[in-house]
Amino acid sequence: MGLRQRLMARTYDRLMAGYERHAGPRRAALLGELEGRVVELGPGTGVNLGHLPKAVDWHGVEPSAPMREELRRRWAEQRGADPTDLEPRFVDLADGRIDLADDFADVVVATLVL
Repeated sequence: MGLRQRLMARTYDRLMAGYERHAGPRRAALLGELEGRVVELGPGTGVNLGHLPKAVDWHGVEPSAPMREELRRRWAEQRGADPTDLEPRFVDLADGRIDLADDFADVVVATLVL
């Protein structure tokens, strides 16, 4: 885990604050009614978590350990009060492939990653 990755993870939300003021309402409209099992590609610091219904079964594909740490902090702030939902579930990559069955997800979300 390099210094650049840690610095990016720690400053990402501040750097993107202006964009999020603009994109937040659109993001809320797109994500707010999702159901079932959601796999998010590159969730970063977890900016989408606040827009997702808490009932979704969320799984994130995030290769950056520092981003995962920031997402865990956000998860605890936004969702951690529910004792059945204490930790985000991350999916690892295996040789560049997402390690999930083909029919695993009801919805796949990718924002600001492609």
